[in-house]
Amino acid sequence: MKKPFLLLALLAMIFPFFGSQAQETESPKAVLVPEATSTHKYQFRFDDIVLGEHENGVNNSWNNGNPTGTDHRTRNFTMSAWVKAVSTEGQILGHGQSLFYGATGTFGVYLSGGKLTLKARAWEDSGNCPGIAEVATEATLIANEWAFISVVVDDDNRTIKLYKNGKLAGTGDLGTIVEGGEREGHGIGLLQDECVFFVGNGGFSCYVDEVQLWNKALTEKELKESILGGYTQGNIPQELIAYYKIESDSQAELENKGSYEGTCPAGVVQGTIEDLGWVQNYTCDFISVQIVEGHTFPSYQLTLTQPTTGGTFKVVDAENNEVNAGTILQYTALTVVAEPAEGYRLDQILVNDEPIEGTTFVIEDDTEVTVTFTDKATVSYTAVANGQIEMFVNDATEATAFGSEITMGSKVALKITPAEGYELTSLLINGEEKIDEVTDNAYTIASLDGNTTVEATFAEQILYWQVTCIVEGDGTVDITDEEGTVYPSGYDQIPSNVNLKLVFKPAENYKVSEFAENNPEGDNISLFDQIQNNEYAIGHLTGSKIYIVKFTAISGINDANTDALSIYCQGGMLYVNGASETASVTLFDLAGKQVLTTSETPANISFLANGCYLVQVKDGDMVKTVKLLKR
Repeated sequence: MKKPFLLLALLAMIFPFFGSQAQETESPKAVLVPEATSTHKYQFRFDDIVLGEHENGVNNSWNNGNPTGTDHRTRNFTMSAWVKAVSTEGQILGHGQSLFYGATGTFGVYLSGGKLTLKARAWEDSGNCPGIAEVATEATLIANEWAFISVVVDDDNRTIKLYKNGKLAGTGDLGTIVEGGEREGHGIGLLQDECVFFVGNGGFSCYVDEVQLWNKALTEKELKESILGGYTQGNIPQELIAYYKIESDSQAELENKGSYEGTCPAGVVQGTIEDLGWVQNYTCDFISVQIVEGHTFPSYQLTLTQPTTGGTFKVVDAENNEVNAGTILQYTALTVVAEPAEGYRLDQILVNDEPIEGTTFVIEDDTEVTVTFTDKATVSYTAVANGQIEMFVNDATEATAFGSEITMGSKVALKITPAEGYELTSLLINGEEKIDEVTDNAYTIASLDGNTTVEATFAEQILYWQVTCIVEGDGTVDITDEEGTVYPSGYDQIPSNVNLKLVFKPAENYKVSEFAENNPEGDNISLFDQIQNNEYAIGHLTGSKIYIVKFTAISGINDANTDALSIYCQGGMLYVNGASETASVTLFDLAGKQVLTTSETPANISFLANGCYLVQVKDGDMVKTVKLLKR
């Protein structure tokens, strides 16, 4: 009996020991960026080489939207850091030149009066990176408060956003420069000198627990999912290019645990400054500094309350694992997955009775989550100029107002009416282009399955017309638009939305002596006095045009009188009366193509198709052109 008792006693002693070891986890650590002194200044910093290579002192050239150069740093990125403020004023984190201290770099998050402010530069061209309008926010940061501060640079969309604990605090416009006068900016103004990312600058003192740098502009959902951090070598996302976590009490330089393949240490630097007047030159090196307790995450209670009608929902984590009600770590990002019943849609997600945007939320306190479903939906449309859209539900004869509640599954027909002279050029349904599905200015949603947005664009209708120039004498005429496109005479696909002009090019010692438009009635209407500097402005075409242009030698000899000529068609024969026996007759179609030349009249033209032609008679120095209708 003693042996089993002894064994049980030994087991009772051993298992508590192993159990307590299994539950022990190394407490998080943080590093202190000290307050500046009269002799030494401090930063937590790392090189921006992780963004890509760039030649020190050289930036790219804008080249009218086709940037060229040797700066290969990515312009879309996200910087985040867990910090606890010691100072009440100063620059919390940002990006700037490594040789300067306290200056406003590419961007910086400042604490002033207890509130966060974002300052940034936009790229103009080469090394020019002037400031944008600073972004003052209502987000606060008080002493001894741990906070996850993030800056998301979306260069593609020309925005820079400041977040605190995953909540948007303010947005800056990288497309508008204000320093030195308002003008266009071309995204984030990464400075051309050797640069670093930093936490704590210009004397600002704080504790730093964890720093992240992503080579993409994180979405709000992705940003919320990054707050917990705690990444390991086994789960580092590829886009997390720099990741620093305090793990040792004596390590001066922290190894980058991110996906960047080169070396890029980080840590607190201590340095001295040389005041150059316009900037403070900074000489520094890594040092070992005070290591303290880092940020810990308490747990909170999650309650999931299912709705009584319309469907159910579940909650998943960042890895898409379902999460049940119970205790959850603070700042865990969770996403609601709604499962509506047939004929219903998700209406709202309520977190602690407050509706949220999107489907992802962050645990910050005890949290109750529920959803509501509805069998109604709305179709919204904002009216635009030059056309209108009406909505008809289930083949009704009377239109339904946009914004009205409509039963899910209903048929919705959109009737599109462009203004006179305009046409529909774009129809977006929930942001998706549907112009190819529009038939007879109508579009149908067979079964409404949720809230729907409709956006339409109407543009001036483009028609295509013909311009023909019949030229007599030595010279040419160009038919050209404002872009310099030259159209051949008789070309019948000239769009109505371009500004046209005629450019007269007389041969040497020649001039334009006659210029007229041949109207539909066959009359030549003189436009000679509207020529300026050998150009005539047509403007936008509203129909096809025929112009008669005559070049004559600069000799002072008057043109012969053509009034005696009589030209007509009868019985398939072309008659020219009043001309000499040596006169020549040329016929052109309305495209300007020569179809007949003869010196004998009457001339047989019965082989020509019925229609309009231009008849040009040359008799010595006399030239006459008329329109002829062959029936």
